Formats: sequence, structure tokens, C-alpha cells
Amino acid sequence: MFPIWLRIIIVLVLIVIAAALGSMIGYGVIGDGNAKDALKWETWQHIIDIMSGKK
Repeated sequence: MFPIWLRIIIVLVLIVIAAALGSMIGYGVIGDGNAKDALKWETWQHIIDIMSGKK
């Protein structure tokens, strides 16, 4: 029905959407942060810094 390349693109888009929504729910609902902050680069840079021992 759909070409294989279109199926792959749809699956990749759905994976990206699920990852974004999952991080927003985890950061905003389960954690004590603002859900929109989960999509900011500064938040991820802070997490990377903590994991690498820079801060």
C-alpha cells in the first residue's frame, strides 16, 4: 500500500515524537521541572555535564 521508504520515514517521525513526549512527561510530570524545559538544549547540556563530572 505505501512504499517502504515512506514507512521508514513515518516510523522515524513517530519515534522522535514519542521520545520528545516521553522526555517532557518525565521531566515535567514525574520530575519537578517545566515540561517545555525538557526540549531546551541547556537542560540536556546540564545533564551531560553532571554525567561527565564537570559540575
